[in-house]
Amino acid sequence: MFTDSKNNKPASQRERGFTLLEVLVSLAIVGIALTGVMQIFSSDLKGITEADDYVKAAIKAESAMREILDSDELEEGSWVESTEDGYDISVTVKGIEEDRIEDLSVRLLEVTLKFRWLRDEKERALNLMTVKLIEKPI
Repeated sequence: MFTDSKNNKPASQRERGFTLLEVLVSLAIVGIALTGVMQIFSSDLKGITEADDYVKAAIKAESAMREILDSDELEEGSWVESTEDGYDISVTVKGIEEDRIEDLSVRLLEVTLKFRWLRDEKERALNLMTVKLIEKPI
């Protein structure tokens, strides 16, 4: 039977435990694993935040586009607005397909809306475009 060289007890009876080196190595391994997991969660949170920004911007851009399209006095031109919550809106309205519809009593207006904002010192943008059919003035 094997014995412990220090106090001549059988190996099965000696105290079992971890050495300081084993504890330090296991802590290092756990630390490295946790660092990797935290980086994965961090990048996921950044992606969720960015997606949330785009969703909010899309809702506000659609609302702004609806306001423009609901206007009865929509004319060709362009303008820029800024909102209180930090969005810049550029709108361009221009006539399209005028040679193809000159004999009709309607006009086609292309409405382009560029929605911009800053996030983490980077400019983000969302562009919307649609066409509105209006009556020609008589």
